[in-house]
Amino acid sequence: MKKEWVVQIRGQCIEQGVPFFFKQWGGINKKKTGRLLEGRTWDEIPLKLIELEEEIEHDKSLRLTAIPLALHSGR
Repeated sequence: MKKEWVVQIRGQCIEQGVPFFFKQWGGINKKKTGRLLEGRTWDEIPLKLIELEEEIEHDKSLRLTAIPLALHSGR
């Protein structure tokens, strides 16, 4: 994967206020290439997902319905 691609996508996310999550560099030895992008990790996730996780944690009965529904609806 080219660093320029990742940096450009991250820049677009920042400009638009979209959370950016960078999992890892590709390649055969992923532990060697790691997760750092310009000296830090990027672990942002969408707020809606955080809210859904909190709601599921609060109401255990949602575990069987909320996750498949969220995946199905594209959220």
